[in-house]
Amino acid sequence: MIYSQGSGSWRDRSGVLAWTLAGAALVVTLPWLQRWYYLWPEMDYRLFWGWDFLELTAQRAYFYRELAQGKLALWDPLMSMGVPFMEYLFDLFNPLSLLNVFFLEEGLLRSAYLQKVLTAYCSLAGLGAFLLGLQLGLGRAAATVMGVVMGCMGVVTAHSEHSMMIQSFCWAPLVLLCLHRARQGHGLLNAAWAGVFLGWSFMGGMPQVFYYVGVGASLYCLYVTLGEYNRGGWRPAWRLGVAPYLVMGLAAMIWALPSLIHLAAAALGDPLGVHEHGALVGFQRRDFLAQGSGDWWILAHFLAPKLIMGHAENTAYVGIIPLGLALMAVAWVRGSETGFYKLLGLAGIILMMGANLGLHKVLCALLPGYDLFRETVRWMFLLHLALLVLAGYGLHWLLYRSQAPELTTLRRFLAALAGILVALLLAIMAVEALHADWFGFDQSFPMASLLTWLLFCVGALWWAVLRRAQGARPRLVALFLVAMVALDLGFYYLPKYVAGDPSSHHDPSKPRPHLEASYARLAGLAGGRDGGRVLAQRTGGALGYQYPIYLSHLNFINPPGGYMDRRLPLGFWQTWWKAEANPRYPQLWAVKLVDAKSPVAQASRDDWSLCGYSQSAVRLDAPVPVKELSLRASALLPGQARPDELVARVALVRQGRVIVQWPLRQGREVNGQVIALQAPPEAQADAVLLASSHPIALVGIKELRLDGRPLADRPWLAPGPPGYLVNRAYLGRAWFVSRAAVVKPDWEYEHVLTSIDPSRTVVFRAPPPKWQAPQAPAPDAGGTVKTLSWQDQDISLEVTAQRPGWLVLSQSAHHGWRATLDGKPAPIAMAYGFMAAVAVPPGKHTVRLVYSEPWVKASLGAPPLLLLLLVGAWFWIRRRHRRRSAA
Repeated sequence: MIYSQGSGSWRDRSGVLAWTLAGAALVVTLPWLQRWYYLWPEMDYRLFWGWDFLELTAQRAYFYRELAQGKLALWDPLMSMGVPFMEYLFDLFNPLSLLNVFFLEEGLLRSAYLQKVLTAYCSLAGLGAFLLGLQLGLGRAAATVMGVVMGCMGVVTAHSEHSMMIQSFCWAPLVLLCLHRARQGHGLLNAAWAGVFLGWSFMGGMPQVFYYVGVGASLYCLYVTLGEYNRGGWRPAWRLGVAPYLVMGLAAMIWALPSLIHLAAAALGDPLGVHEHGALVGFQRRDFLAQGSGDWWILAHFLAPKLIMGHAENTAYVGIIPLGLALMAVAWVRGSETGFYKLLGLAGIILMMGANLGLHKVLCALLPGYDLFRETVRWMFLLHLALLVLAGYGLHWLLYRSQAPELTTLRRFLAALAGILVALLLAIMAVEALHADWFGFDQSFPMASLLTWLLFCVGALWWAVLRRAQGARPRLVALFLVAMVALDLGFYYLPKYVAGDPSSHHDPSKPRPHLEASYARLAGLAGGRDGGRVLAQRTGGALGYQYPIYLSHLNFINPPGGYMDRRLPLGFWQTWWKAEANPRYPQLWAVKLVDAKSPVAQASRDDWSLCGYSQSAVRLDAPVPVKELSLRASALLPGQARPDELVARVALVRQGRVIVQWPLRQGREVNGQVIALQAPPEAQADAVLLASSHPIALVGIKELRLDGRPLADRPWLAPGPPGYLVNRAYLGRAWFVSRAAVVKPDWEYEHVLTSIDPSRTVVFRAPPPKWQAPQAPAPDAGGTVKTLSWQDQDISLEVTAQRPGWLVLSQSAHHGWRATLDGKPAPIAMAYGFMAAVAVPPGKHTVRLVYSEPWVKASLGAPPLLLLLLVGAWFWIRRRHRRRSAA
């Protein structure tokens, strides 16, 4: 119970303070005991999390390493074709994360340090729940149980590999604590502090978990608003419900302002993301949102998380005794606050079911933000939060408010449950050969162990209820139950196997000199910082800790795997999903070295699709004599062109000049039949061009033959360093083309993309400014590009153009990039739906591109200013309070 400072003797107040500090100490230290295997001083006995736990650590270390040198690196040039750090590292400017600058070891963030940080966040979560219990007036014992559950419960332990989830969720109790104080009439300052903690949840790094915390806070404010309106009308509803909610939202926006500014600008000017609404539509969107939907069987994890080992998303556990206490609160505790947490628990159960309930479709349409995230089973975060608070209410009821009839009913129920468990145990012991195969277990011992533990916990609750019915002092019962809860969550459910991946005795972040040397050598062979990229055969090794890539500044085109893949543009994935479809994709990706084992090295294409003035090409080994060129051309979509209308051209090229070209007209040459095209006498060619001459007609070309010899387009590769091939068709990180195509429809674009020749043509999804339809095939690029300077966030290029065209960069065109042409601002268009392109007139020009987000930089001072304002307001209010008391 909560005691006032002025009541009782000094000895009584000292005792209250001592017990309170003891409860807080237990709450803070128990997560460290639970994770002791991961903090063991001797490395031979220590366990390490890998995979997801470290999948963003190399990128984060790169940012803080640059920051330690006085550089604010907002652009990640090494992930795929470039992406802003703030696009996927939402915790970069978290005040606590900034401390990483001081804990870099040889430029790395080591696993041992990160595991300590994770444990500290668990302790912070437990302390917040402990303070929430005290604020709710539930007493020290109930608050201690709440804190122990919050810091060690199943959803926190199982998501230890996803540390950003813990960093976002740990602030939830403090948000509710401040909102509860605001409801009690302690002023809007508490609502502002709730906003700070809510903003901190966003900057914890996991937007999905922040969204859950925000929904929980919104439900609380809505619950308070409706309750106060029923009791006193709109005035108290506004003062205690609506106004705190608005102040909380404003404070949260200010605290998270840098990230919010970036995301707002990204929504207006960034390439379409692979998981955004425009990318996933119809059944694709439905299937995406249905991934990870829960079912009723998941609730069994609250009884047996160690036996029902699924993926971490399905793991749920709050302890057997806290679960029993929460059910007591549901059955016998009445009150406004209790009602909210009952509602929150019910909402958590319903929402985690996702697509397995019909309500899912309604929520996708009506609840803002609900359809941004998959894995709806993660709504169990809210269910766990509700259960731990209800457990606190249940213990408070048992110790101070329970009546004799209720205790009698409860004791009989627990005795009956214990009898059932004993009967099951005897059945298992009687049938020695029983392996419990029906339940998915290989032997009877795990089942017997589970039933024994359940019986032990039920017996403990029965004893506690009996002692309360006999009038025993609450302190004895409270100490016994707190000890049982600590034993359960601190030691019974030990996190040795999480997320479906076993932990390891090997430090995955340990420096590996041979890997560092290998990656540094590759980076040097590829040309260094301004050189080309390396295309490796994608294996499981592409996941996990990628520190050698970022230490050596290796441009590694492969998608890194895991969470980061979901932040890459749709345009990039449209090339990578079918990486072998176009042998010229390595040119588009600016790849200089290709892994000899990569399927891309064996790519071949013998059919082409033309549309929207696109152009394809087939490289010939050397200038060869040509007498006849034969092909089969057909309209892939009928009705797009009129009869006899020119839809495409075929040309022979030698040394950048068109030797001869032939028209392909709808219904004549484009008729689905093989046609033969006669070349001039003594004609020689080193390439065959296939060019679209129509804005919408989709033309397919197959069976291309040169004097009867089948032609196919293949990568132009030569032997290179051991295990790698050199791309002889490498265009550089930036190149010039004079021909531009525009293909809007998705189906046509995907066909054109697999056929395009990026060395002579660029494809846009919408007409860029001043674009004109080309009138003839482009036999060459039409210009050259010279690199003057290439830094991560500052690029200077010299372009020499024989005719108007486009400077194309093998780099994502995110909103932070600004371009100048000869010192004057120039617009950046999106080639291929995501790559940067700048229009360049004929002549010699200097183009500079700089990545900068000035509004983000300006907003970095908003959180500390808000913090100073709130601290100042607290001192001012406290001083005014003292003056009134003195008066």
